[in-house]
Amino acid sequence: RPLTHSQKQILQQAAGKHYTIQWMESLLQRLQMTKLILQTTRIRLRIPEAYPVHKSIIEWNAQYSLDRIPDAALGPGRINLKIMRAVLSSWECVQFLNRYIGAAWSTSLQLDGWTSLSCGAHMIMLRDQKPQTDEDFIDIGKAVQRVWLTATQLDLWHQPEMVIPIFARYISKN
Repeated sequence: RPLTHSQKQILQQAAGKHYTIQWMESLLQRLQMTKLILQTTRIRLRIPEAYPVHKSIIEWNAQYSLDRIPDAALGPGRINLKIMRAVLSSWECVQFLNRYIGAAWSTSLQLDGWTSLSCGAHMIMLRDQKPQTDEDFIDIGKAVQRVWLTATQLDLWHQPEMVIPIFARYISKN
């Protein structure tokens, strides 16, 4: 559902005085964001550096977990979760399925595409100055956390889209 003017104002206040939130709400804007998210997810699912992380962060057959992502929170149905678990057994299997079956595309559509397109809005937090110090980056993290917690108080579901800035940096270095 679309966010109300009041909700957007409260989230802007939570971000803090050094941040401006740009809202991506129209269908076209959500399509553009979905395309960007799918591209970065596809990269994440195809690079060898991410494989050990993906293999270790999922707690299989779990609805809750103390230290990992429960497989029930990933989104795919039971059959796809079983396939995902089998595929993550080896990097060679991941590469094969990505190359010949298109697994990276289908997984990214399933995990990120539908939710990205069907959300009420995407938001981009812009900082008034480029971060220079560790403290600046910590401040960014605090701002993201304040917005996330405020969204929860407003009974909104908010998922920071960290994959975009993370992989933008990865791509620029490689």
